[in-house]
Amino acid sequence: YLFALYEKRPSIKIIYYSILILLFISLLFTLGRGLVIIALVMFMSSTIIYLAKKKKLISLIYFIPFLLSFLFIFSIITHESINVRYASIFKGGENVNMRFYNWYSSLLIMKEYPLTGVGLGNGEKYLKSHIPEFAPEIVRKYGGKTPHNEFLHFGIQLGYIGFIFIFLFYYKCLRRSFKLIHNIKNNDEIIVNGIFSMVFGLVLWIFANDILLAGMGSLVILVMAFLARLDYNNSMI
Repeated sequence: YLFALYEKRPSIKIIYYSILILLFISLLFTLGRGLVIIALVMFMSSTIIYLAKKKKLISLIYFIPFLLSFLFIFSIITHESINVRYASIFKGGENVNMRFYNWYSSLLIMKEYPLTGVGLGNGEKYLKSHIPEFAPEIVRKYGGKTPHNEFLHFGIQLGYIGFIFIFLFYYKCLRRSFKLIHNIKNNDEIIVNGIFSMVFGLVLWIFANDILLAGMGSLVILVMAFLARLDYNNSMI
């Protein structure tokens, strides 16, 4: 999308946008609610940065989000499983509510073990035992595997120290990527815009998931490496 945004040749733009539309439709059919939300957040943030730098922010009104919104609505209306899946974002449902009970259980654990946590690898065991009695049967049966929140994941296993660590880690990522946006240079504009939008999307993602640094941490470490390198190059210049 960013290459299409910065591309000046109309014929190449059309090719990029055609591929983008196909990818977006494919994304919808993964039924990944979080993926769709994060994709839209990244899309909007990168567009706003681009238009702000060009001093054409008013153009956002006429931009491509209308096309993608139309495809999104069209796909929901025409496919029953998609309709049920994405409607639960607004209506709630068993899977959505399960997160709330996992968060509640996590807070109980942090209150009980504020300084030490329950230890690495013990999160699921304690989450299962702290699911409240008033939780629905499906939550008691399938809930408690993970907090579904990166902050709480570290908080229950390492206490408030872990909670503070993960907060500072992502704050540093977001702050550094935002700093680079202010010092953006023409040859790095696509990269810096893309990294900031990605970090912004990931920071929102971790409020409802804990598979980034807690799970597949290599992705976040790679983003940090890019940020450190770009920041270093900027300082040297």
